[in-house]
Parts: sequence; C-alpha cells; structure tokens
Amino acid sequence: MQPVGFVIYKDVALLLHHYIPNGTLAQLLHKSSHETEYKPDWPPRLSIAIGVAEGLAFLHHSAVIHLDISLANVMLDSNFKPLLGEIEISKLLHPSRGIASISAVTGSFGYIPPEYAYTMQVTAPGNVFSYGVILLEILTTRLPVDEGLGEDVDLVRWVHIAPTRGDTPEQILDARLSTVSFTWRREMLAALKVALLCTNSVPAQRPKMKKVVEMLQEIKQS
Repeated sequence: MQPVGFVIYKDVALLLHHYIPNGTLAQLLHKSSHETEYKPDWPPRLSIAIGVAEGLAFLHHSAVIHLDISLANVMLDSNFKPLLGEIEISKLLHPSRGIASISAVTGSFGYIPPEYAYTMQVTAPGNVFSYGVILLEILTTRLPVDEGLGEDVDLVRWVHIAPTRGDTPEQILDARLSTVSFTWRREMLAALKVALLCTNSVPAQRPKMKKVVEMLQEIKQS
C-alpha cells in the first residue's frame, strides 16, 4: 500500500491511504459465515498468496524487512488483489550482514519467527517464516494460534507434526476446498509443501521470497 498523504496535528501523525473496500485477508478468511457472503475458493486464495509473496519479494529486493507480516496487514482491493499494509513499520537491512537489530520482539502473535526471541535481529528469512504462517492459514482456514489445535500447539507446529498424528491431507487442509476436485487438492498439497519450507525452524533452510513466488506460480500454471 502506498500512502497518498499525511496529517500531523500536535502529537498525532496519520498516514492516509486509499479506501480498501474488501478489508483484510484476516476478515475474509476468519469471519463467520453470517458476517460475509463471500468465502474465497482455492483459485482466488492461490492468487492472493502469490500476490503477498510478490510484495514481500519486492521489499526484500530493496533490502527492506517488514516488521509485522500477518493476515491483518494484508489488504484486499475491490478486485481482491492483495496489498501489504503497515510497510512503514519496517527496517533497512545492513548492506553486508543482511540483518537489522531491534530493541524488542516485534510482530503479531503467532507470526513471529522463533529465532527473533533470542537473536533480537530481523532478517529476510524471518519474513519468510511469517509468510509461511499466512500460507498455512490460507490452506487450512485456521488461526495461527487456536486452542482447538491442542495445548501449547500453534498452527505451524500442528501442521509439522501432522504425520506423527497420522492425519490425512483433508484433516489438515480446508476440506471444503480440497475435496472439490483432484486438481485443487493437488495444488493445495503442493502449496502446503511450500508453506512447510517457509516455516522451517532453521532460518538458513527457508527459501528466499523470490523462490517462493516462482514455486507458487508454477503451481498455478500447472
């Protein structure tokens, strides 16, 4: 999202943006059925996931790290095209070290990379982790922190340990979508593999956002 103006009055500073008619991706996916008539099926969700990935890849190409990647900061325009919000809350990477220091852990609960708590440094792989959480939400329609997942189990851990529970894909993915067609199921499983790569506990093993875009576009084109 690009600001179109600003207002400064006494101790208040406001950024002005164009009105976003479809709200946030969080509202779209997690509102109850009586609050909204539109629930996106798989193809629009995949397009949204690609759009968010492209936005992050663009920021990383400019050495900018977003400090609060979450569904609440993904805005949807009149055509449900995603726009990254709160890009003003960001850090420039050190040109040679590829990191930026922070004085306190920043981000939304459930999206914060585990390494931020002990390194106190934000990185591109940290953004990739947060994006992976968004992709898991798109695939499962579950909240990143949900009591229904089990005690002390967030969405990332719940998905990663699914094989040990013996869960079928339909028990992980949003079965309302994965059971519609074999094509959708195949694409969702492929996207799930991308999400698992993004949420790897080892930052160095996570793909770059540019690679994430390429993998998701291949899924869409196939």
